[in-house]
Amino acid sequence: MNRNIATRVKETASLKNTVLLGLLFLFVAFFILPEATKQILQYGEETNLINGKFYFSSAQIYQMLSEYGDKGRSLYLIVELTADLFFSIVSALFLGTLLIWSAFRSRNHRIKIKYLLCFPILLLLISMLENGVIVWLLYHYPLQYTLLAFTTSFLALFKWALALSCVVLASWNLLLLLFQKSGTTPA
Repeated sequence: MNRNIATRVKETASLKNTVLLGLLFLFVAFFILPEATKQILQYGEETNLINGKFYFSSAQIYQMLSEYGDKGRSLYLIVELTADLFFSIVSALFLGTLLIWSAFRSRNHRIKIKYLLCFPILLLLISMLENGVIVWLLYHYPLQYTLLAFTTSFLALFKWALALSCVVLASWNLLLLLFQKSGTTPA
């Protein structure tokens, strides 16, 4: 990776930016999306949102889509194209800056920036693809695309695995930083 790009990435992934993105992430995760979910579910039967579960069959997806009702599906479509898209971007940026900042602070030079950036970029792409498939299913309901519905489940699992990988890598770097501050080394 070009040294100039690496320097810019390092400067962008400051503690201040990481904390601000973390606060934005928490705001969207705990205030915006729960309110949107409540609004969607008020139009239909009490159920979960599609992207709120780890695994579901195609039949379960279409059962949930039918339970939302017309207004619920319309609102869900709008939420997927706005708030959930924004949440995907904020999540990827937050995890990316956390990974980069923690790697530089812990002096974990075994991991290159270009490899660290692969995780949040891939997370963003998978999350946006999942949102796109859900939007497709919502927009074309009652037509049934069983392969796309199944793909949503696969994408959700992959998205959560990537997010967990980002958290584990950042936690490892923060643990290294803690050991460095205390003057000990991990085994």
